[in-house]
Amino acid sequence: MASSSKKLGNIGEGIALNALKRIGVLMPEEIGTPFTVTGHVRGKMLKGFFKEPVSGDIRGHRSDGVSILAEVKTHQGKTLPWSILTKHGEHQAARLDQHAAHAISLLIWVRAYNEVYIMNWPVPGYAPRKSITLEKAEQLSIRTKGDLDMAGPYENVHICNCEACTGQKSLF
Repeated sequence: MASSSKKLGNIGEGIALNALKRIGVLMPEEIGTPFTVTGHVRGKMLKGFFKEPVSGDIRGHRSDGVSILAEVKTHQGKTLPWSILTKHGEHQAARLDQHAAHAISLLIWVRAYNEVYIMNWPVPGYAPRKSITLEKAEQLSIRTKGDLDMAGPYENVHICNCEACTGQKSLF
């Protein structure tokens, strides 16, 4: 990821963190990527590497204790293409695990500091070679604590073959 793109992503995560606080997510915190320094001279790092991928961008919980995992995408286009999500396969797996555990996964699309769409995952109809339009994001967006309290794994829409989903209609 280019440094300007990384910087934009970091800004988007900060905006998303504040948006989650506004809708009542308790203790939201950014998930940091573990980093190990392997060599340094006089306090200056020479080498380092990221240890392992993380499960998402932000973690928190609802007032009833239900876990929330959020994936943040900062993208200024008029649609949010699926291909943007596939860059982090470990995040995809974590959203599936979260879904299987009957917890909440959120997809947060940040277009600008005052334009944030918080959507329950899975997003109906969002799949490979598909995009979320601004209109759909607006329609599905979680805006209040009441909306958040109603959020959760969809009862009849499943996206994986987990034990909880076996025998259910697949989204893809």
